[in-house]
Amino acid sequence: MHSDKSAILRWNSEGVTIAGVTNTTGSAANLLYYPYDLVVDWSYSLFVADRNNNRIQKFLRGSSNATTIAGGANGITGSTADTFNSSGFLLVDDDGNIHISDGGNNRVMFWEKDAVQGTIAAGNGTLGNSDNQLNWPHGLTYDRQSNILFVSDFGNHRIMKYFYNNSTGIRVAGNNTCGTSTVQLCQPHALFFEQSSNSLLIANYGTHNIVRWFLNDTQWSIVIGDSNGIPGNSSSLLRNPTDVMLDPMNNIYIADRSNHRVQFFPVGQSNATTIVGKTGMPGSSATLLRNPNSITFDNQLNLYVADWQNHQIQKFSRY
Repeated sequence: MHSDKSAILRWNSEGVTIAGVTNTTGSAANLLYYPYDLVVDWSYSLFVADRNNNRIQKFLRGSSNATTIAGGANGITGSTADTFNSSGFLLVDDDGNIHISDGGNNRVMFWEKDAVQGTIAAGNGTLGNSDNQLNWPHGLTYDRQSNILFVSDFGNHRIMKYFYNNSTGIRVAGNNTCGTSTVQLCQPHALFFEQSSNSLLIANYGTHNIVRWFLNDTQWSIVIGDSNGIPGNSSSLLRNPTDVMLDPMNNIYIADRSNHRVQFFPVGQSNATTIVGKTGMPGSSATLLRNPNSITFDNQLNLYVADWQNHQIQKFSRY
């Protein structure tokens, strides 16, 4: 067997648009309006948080038209149990139930599969920084063994955790103020829970780095980027990272939004290869991105990108 994993982990530099229409906004079934996050399930169905349409869209494999499975199909904003105000990040479980960060309503909603409305899973819908409030919640991740939901509380510069059926949280990272010290976060965006180390990888948007916070610890350690929060566009620096993921081999992938690229860091390495997009070159061609906001993989490690300001989802096939 060939042991060089780097030879296996290659992606086509040209993407294929699988949802949305390039540079076209709208609320029709084939259109998106600032897609923010995405999930690909075991059946290759694509779930998209269609942020400015305040809805969650589901595209069956091979279909360019979606079904609205949460929120209003017409894109109208709201704060009731069946509407959103800026749908953000997504979690989809194996049964098709979903969690959605409802940013403008300062809450996280839970929708059972085929439900017509959701229930509040985190926050109480009012802006604030108490244990039962949120300020523009962003990233979501889940500890399935302990049944704990983690929420990136973007505007409060902290990470909260929630036990099942309890919408009041416990602060596990950050101190509610933006800063670059190791006890602070600044506009934490996406989260990735690593079961093996019982830690969170945090895309620290406001300080341009990825940090690791071991649960029950009081501070972070730097993983990628500058520990003092300095942005850059080199192979070791980031500018407004918005998503972070690990593959089964513990390689790190980052949506480096303001550099318009997706970065691949082999396990143990602090210098990346750009696998999608071109550094500092926003665009809408098949090889370019414009402020990519989130990334995911299918079970074949094909890469999917929420190409935020191009209003489309791009698929980059592994070969």
